Parts: sequence; C-alpha cells; structure tokens
Amino acid sequence: MEQTHEKQTSKPYSPECVIGLFKTEVINQIDPWKSMREIEWETLKWVDWYNNRKQRRRSMQTSTHSRSLNHVGH
Repeated sequence: MEQTHEKQTSKPYSPECVIGLFKTEVINQIDPWKSMREIEWETLKWVDWYNNRKQRRRSMQTSTHSRSLNHVGH
C-alpha cells in the first residue's frame, strides 16, 4: 500500500513550540497576574501579534532577501 503525505504549508511551527514561545514572551514576563481577565487580554494581544504582525514581518524579510539575491545575481 502506498501512503501519500500532504504538505503542511500553513503550520510552520508545532503547537508545543508556539505555546513555549507564548509562555516565555508573555506568561513568565508579568508577575504576579492580577486576574484571569488580565491573562485573557494579554493572550489576545499576543495572538493578534503572532498571527498578523510577526508573519507579515517574516514575509517582508524573505521578499527583501530574495530581491537582494536577484540584484546580486544580475
């Protein structure tokens, strides 16, 4: 039997890696937490940053790097 493997293009990191990053950048930085609501708010802000701004920055860096390689090659 032949197995087929699908590419995972939308998930560059494992969930465990992202959770670890979140804990390092948010949870362990603010001490003590005043309420669950404060944790929820900071979580929402971090998820927005991770899903929108971080990905956009990585995309811009990749395109800038590609353009510089094309310029050097010609």
